[in-house]
Amino acid sequence: MEHLRTPTVDVFGKRTVEYMLECLTSFNRGADEVRLRAFGGNVSKGVNIAHLMADAFNIGTGDMALRTLEIERYSYLCLEIALRALGDLGTGDIAKYATDPHFVDLPVYHLLLDTVLAEKGRLHVTREDDTPLVDIARAGYSIRCEPAGRGEPDQGTLNNLAEAYFRCGLLSSRNWKEIAATLSAHDDIILGLDTNILHGAVLSEHLLDSLSLMDPKEVVHTPNWILIIVPSAVMHELEQAANRRDAVGHLEFQGRMGFRAIQEILELDRSADLTGISLMIVGRSDPTLDTRTELRGLREDLERAGLHKAGARARTRLSTGDTVIRDQFKSFLRSIDFHKGVFFLTADKSNAAIARAEGLHAIYYHIPPWYEAKKAVSPPAMPFNDGRERVTVPVPLGKILYELAVQFGTIVVRWDTGKVQLQCDGKGDSLDHWIQRELMITDKDQFRRLLSVYAGAGRFNLIHVRSVWKDLCDRLCGEF
Repeated sequence: MEHLRTPTVDVFGKRTVEYMLECLTSFNRGADEVRLRAFGGNVSKGVNIAHLMADAFNIGTGDMALRTLEIERYSYLCLEIALRALGDLGTGDIAKYATDPHFVDLPVYHLLLDTVLAEKGRLHVTREDDTPLVDIARAGYSIRCEPAGRGEPDQGTLNNLAEAYFRCGLLSSRNWKEIAATLSAHDDIILGLDTNILHGAVLSEHLLDSLSLMDPKEVVHTPNWILIIVPSAVMHELEQAANRRDAVGHLEFQGRMGFRAIQEILELDRSADLTGISLMIVGRSDPTLDTRTELRGLREDLERAGLHKAGARARTRLSTGDTVIRDQFKSFLRSIDFHKGVFFLTADKSNAAIARAEGLHAIYYHIPPWYEAKKAVSPPAMPFNDGRERVTVPVPLGKILYELAVQFGTIVVRWDTGKVQLQCDGKGDSLDHWIQRELMITDKDQFRRLLSVYAGAGRFNLIHVRSVWKDLCDRLCGEF
């Protein structure tokens, strides 16, 4: 393993389990000390992470310091905690995993493949048919995603990459600062969500982090209480999407996006460490939505049968249900007496414009375009005013691979001496596979080779890591 400068894990608004994974990653890459930095309202979360590492692993806590850091024009209260390996962390007995890998938990496939990345320096991710997608390179204790293959990928592939990058947090919206400042002007807010906000995992991967980066001297800071409103029309769209399967019962792309959005709803609704957040589903079902779905299905059947003229799809576009979504949100607002911050959040510019015309305080959340995936991408970072350091939003390798698998269904991760195929739950067998971000490894030989690499270089007992991960998820989210 390569020994580099002391790595830093910056704690913002994401779930505790993700920062635990990032700490494990740094130690597993050879670090004997990790600096944990928690900002603003996340100081208590940083303390909890330090206690977790000390209780569950052979990690001790060292020096602590509370100081103020300046980023751009803002000043932030920051708690720094030194985490130190107290001795041999040990890989332990990992032979049990070689029996039947099937669905593998996020911390397991993350540590396995991050160990390969740390030793080889680069991983190549392709489609199942060997079409290059992205190269993932080691960058110190972090990572960098670079365009793969010779020449430029087609626009469709780049669009898919940009969507996956955005969901895992590698790409950010260009207007995140303005949106965070607007929301932070209120101590209590109500957010009505459009379907595309859930598809993009905007809240869990972006919005909660951005609220942590507002200056409490200028604004109220992170709202104390956020009520998330999901209109039932949005749930209807997600249900219809989740039922989209091909002739052999595998989820089509829309089906995977439906399950991914449902995963987002459940995480927001049940994660106890996402404090101050409540979620409600409002509105009555509308029979016109079922009629619209049946008409869409009939149109697609005609297209497959060759009875629908080319290009007619654009000319006969049916209602997207946006009107119903807005109406259900407005109906809910009329039923309550709330005079603080009320917003309708959408990634559709037209929907945002119409919502404003109807009297809603709409916010257009800009999703990065496809051409953002043409360049090398690293986890988002901002420099401190003194120019000596920067604050970084961590994006673990496992999260990137998970979102790529969701986007493409199946991916292959390759290196100079081996490869492994990863699949998401392509049949939609269980929401647990989605909530836990589990991926399928069907080739036992591939899995055994990964275990062999880890046994020679990894520092943690994978069975113990999995047990801690499961216990923490159950305690913070409950059993799904």
